[in-house]
Amino acid sequence: MATESFPVSRRSERVPTQIAIILIVETEGERLENETSTVDFSQHGVRIQVSSSGLTPGQIVEVIPTQDPSYSVRSRVVWVGPTGSDQKDQAGLEFLSPLPGPN
Repeated sequence: MATESFPVSRRSERVPTQIAIILIVETEGERLENETSTVDFSQHGVRIQVSSSGLTPGQIVEVIPTQDPSYSVRSRVVWVGPTGSDQKDQAGLEFLSPLPGPN
């Protein structure tokens, strides 16, 4: 029996976008703020630059754009780029509540 394979489609289009952000990470009762930037952005998530992140998949973080610190988006770490890969020093975050789409 032949098996068909279909390309995996994304829920929303990624757009290369560099935005300065503050990443809030809560670990062991401590609230750490890290300044970083985005690599690309979509309605459902963002890829960010990280350095010695200490992030782990499943961890909940908060993303705050430095241009508008009154706005924040709670997110879940989906992946962290392994050392030696093209995604080294990057992480993928999924927004817990998708951003509103274009009307």
